[in-house]
Order: sequence, then C-alpha cells, then structure tokens
Amino acid sequence: MELPKDIEVYQDELAFYWMENDMLLCSVTKSTPRTVENIISTFELIEEITEGKKVCLLSDTTATGSRPDYARAISIKMVVNYFKALAMFSISPFGKLVVNSFITVSCEPIPMKLFSNELEAREWLNEYLE
Repeated sequence: MELPKDIEVYQDELAFYWMENDMLLCSVTKSTPRTVENIISTFELIEEITEGKKVCLLSDTTATGSRPDYARAISIKMVVNYFKALAMFSISPFGKLVVNSFITVSCEPIPMKLFSNELEAREWLNEYLE
C-alpha cells in the first residue's frame, strides 16, 4: 500500500498510519520486532490518531516484524478496545503467517480477516465502515 502524499502520515517503530476518513485507519507495517513496550506505545499513538474512537483497520502486513507469543497476546487483548474490524493483507509469506497466527489464536469478538491484496481487504471492510 502506498503512503499518501496529501494526508498526514504518522509513524512509530512498528508502522506508518493515516486516517482515510473518520472511520478507517490505514497502516503499513515495518519489520521491527514486536515487544510489549512498542506495542503499548503503538496503541497509545492509535488512540491519539483516532481521537479515542473505535475505527476499522486496513493494514498492509507485508513487511511485518516477528511477534513473540507474549507480544501477540497483548495485541489480541488490546485490539477490541480500538477497532470495529481488522482487514489485513500481505504479499509476503511471512506476513501471511504472522497474521494467520494472530487471527487463529484470537478469540476477540471483532471481525478479522486476511487477504492477498488491498482491493479485497477494502471491499470486505465496507460493511463495517458505517
């Protein structure tokens, strides 16, 4: 996914972020390994960007970094507080593996799905953007 040139883009250790409208947060992940500290910091930034409102997430996880079990567990517990639905896509096998393991172990009551491309992910999210 291309970073926009006409919208404010935020970044931290883990990703680039921007709001496309008031209900859709987009992100492009970085290859930085996930830790408890940088995951908590990321959710603090997300809360700032979204002004505390639950939004949908469209995430390009192609370049995602490794995520130990304890870091994944923290992410799983936190997503329900920030997101209505998560659509993630990756063109890399590693990115797909990381997302699949995240979705598989998550039992949170929000819709999450992995896609092979951005267009499919965007189409799926449309029903949650209302």
